Amino acid sequence: MHELSEIFKILEKEGVIKDKYADFDFLLDKPVVLERIATLIIEIKLKGKEKDFDAIVAADKIKGPYGALPLAILVAVKMKKQLLIWKEQLIGAHELFGNTEPFMEEQGRRYRKRALILHDVNWRGSTVTKIAKDIEEKGFELFKILSILEREEVEKFQVFKDIEKRGIVDYIDKL
Repeated sequence: MHELSEIFKILEKEGVIKDKYADFDFLLDKPVVLERIATLIIEIKLKGKEKDFDAIVAADKIKGPYGALPLAILVAVKMKKQLLIWKEQLIGAHELFGNTEPFMEEQGRRYRKRALILHDVNWRGSTVTKIAKDIEEKGFELFKILSILEREEVEKFQVFKDIEKRGIVDYIDKL
């Protein structure tokens, strides 16, 4: 568990985590810290799984980026993966940006792209559930939802609990 808590310690030291709350916006002007966290995410959760997924999906909101957006960009670049950005437009409206073609060909074989959603803090599961629904409706196969932090004492929405039952939800640390 030492490696997993290293990310938590970095977030705490940088002022991201305070009193059971996390605000990843504090990292936007700290590229060295962002790069270190992205490297740890790969080492801890994604190393050896490079062939298991084709795209990384990050969320972006109206008033500014979700904290995982810069991390997802760094992880996608480091792993040489396609990046998709799920953008919240207005309340209830959202759109997926990037190459949204869900199929690709490799060595004469056509297959569905597998997507990994990288998210900052999973509170009740609302945002990641919307992203997962949109990704699957576009035709992508959902490989995994990876949240950096989970608020474990908060009751999750039932639709998120249904996704958890599929065994594709993972966390780096608990808040």
